[in-house]
Amino acid sequence: MTSRPLTIRPAHQIPEGDLRAVIASAFDMPRSAAWFDWKHRDAPWGPSTGLVALDDRGAVGARILMPWHLSVGAEQVRAWRATEASTVPRAQGQGIFSRLNRQLMESLRGDEPALIFSTPNSNSRLGYAKLGWSVFPVVRHQYEFHPVVGRRARLQHGDDLIDGHWDEPSDAITTQWTSDSLRWRIDRRSGNAYEVSALSDADLPNGVVYRVIRRGPMRILLLVALWGTPATRRTLVHSVAADRRTPVVLRTRPPAERSRRYSELAVFVSGDWDRLGVDPRLPQAWDLSFCDVESLL
Repeated sequence: MTSRPLTIRPAHQIPEGDLRAVIASAFDMPRSAAWFDWKHRDAPWGPSTGLVALDDRGAVGARILMPWHLSVGAEQVRAWRATEASTVPRAQGQGIFSRLNRQLMESLRGDEPALIFSTPNSNSRLGYAKLGWSVFPVVRHQYEFHPVVGRRARLQHGDDLIDGHWDEPSDAITTQWTSDSLRWRIDRRSGNAYEVSALSDADLPNGVVYRVIRRGPMRILLLVALWGTPATRRTLVHSVAADRRTPVVLRTRPPAERSRRYSELAVFVSGDWDRLGVDPRLPQAWDLSFCDVESLL
């Protein structure tokens, strides 16, 4: 295949329909205007930026960066989440992925500290490694079985329960999920239908964000976010599993525990992270959950 000359332009200069068509073609799934608004215009940390590659027939590749807020203990860190690594089939093999990423990486040099992270798939993993990114497993998952009969606590349901959301501080790198950002995360424009439940009679705030998925005939409760005391969380998960008649629960587990890998993480660092006491290029520096990777944002 003969390579066509390419030009690179900022994503905001390209008609949105053309940009969505490139992304949809690369991932072989429709990308609606509502989805694009949700992910790249209405995200809690600001609108996305990015680059698009074009040849003489139109847009052939894209790379989008979403502003993202991370926490390390009490420190808040501005980062970028790399998404929509897209090359249409007719332009593959021309180095578009590497060219777009290198240009974006160079544009962020000088930010202190600068960090870009992504959840790669099997196609992009090698490309990130060739660019010098650190690539390693980060989120692991484990199935648990819960009886759907027997004693259960009373539950209340509704998205307004997110207002009670809280996260325990962590010395690792985590997403700064708040009630507002979590509400954005579960917006139905994402393409997934999430639910929120809490114990009705608990003295302290608690809650769980989840959705029910199927693996063959099995109904599985996938936990996206969970908060409350340890005892409250256990009761809440058991009660929701029984209420939704989902005997299998899928939750994240720390990497040290025996569990299966769910997703990989690719990280590019150009700034000085010494003052934060962590090295983002090490897998143990990260503490991510299904809220970060479920359906691979």
